[in-house]
Amino acid sequence: MALTSYYTSIVKTMVFTLTSQSQIQHALHSVLQSSALSEFDQSFFLRMYANGDLHKYRARVSALGLTNFRNVLDVGCGYGQWSIALAERNARVTGIDIDQHRVSISNDLCHLLDLDNLTFIHGKMDNVESPPNTYDLIFSYGALPLSPFISTLQSLHQILTPGGTLYFSAYGLGHMINNILSPRNTTTDFCPREWAISAIDSTLKYLYSGKFSQSSPRDSLFIPKSMAYKVLDDCGFCNIRIFPEGSYTCDPDIPTMSFAPIQYNNQYEAVYEVICSKPL
Repeated sequence: MALTSYYTSIVKTMVFTLTSQSQIQHALHSVLQSSALSEFDQSFFLRMYANGDLHKYRARVSALGLTNFRNVLDVGCGYGQWSIALAERNARVTGIDIDQHRVSISNDLCHLLDLDNLTFIHGKMDNVESPPNTYDLIFSYGALPLSPFISTLQSLHQILTPGGTLYFSAYGLGHMINNILSPRNTTTDFCPREWAISAIDSTLKYLYSGKFSQSSPRDSLFIPKSMAYKVLDDCGFCNIRIFPEGSYTCDPDIPTMSFAPIQYNNQYEAVYEVICSKPL
């Protein structure tokens, strides 16, 4: 079954009010016409929005049970594709990203789509300027490794409400090996192989010194799965569950599908996802 048909069949069973694909296409066209993007960012933007088809994000949000929350934070939101899917299913969503240009574009999209319960702000993942116990759901897809993840998780624990849910996806060493040996999405201004080698080097330095110096928002670490569990436990999270990316569903009627390779050579974890909570 084609990917679009696969996700369309899932979304048809849902009862949410969804932004139409034609609305999203129109908004994307308007934003691209008025924004100057680098080759990497334009490629990333178009790849994430897939011609306005958000079915896969909507299906994943529902499969994870990330619906009907009061106040949601999308950490490292990028161009906001996950934020839109979350905003269609939750009362209030805020996306935060370190890249001001992406924040501006996301707010433009939000305005064009008339999503009154969604806004985007500029800020750092490890220092979100929100009062303690603000959000009952914190979501972060693929962004946590772009920060000093230990201090970021400590910060997120502070602003999560007691009983609140934290979801994030992250990548381990296998993801770096995959990018070194089989690089994908190469552009003239981005080399996945060089990115992965730099990430391995940065991770070793971070684990030794506790410092992560980024020269670009793309600079990354990798997070060993066992370390993710330990850091979460040390921060005070509970009910920690870790799964291969895309494998978890709380609804057996919603099939699962991974967005990325989950292992390298059946030995090193590549991409995984985590669901946990803050004790009451």
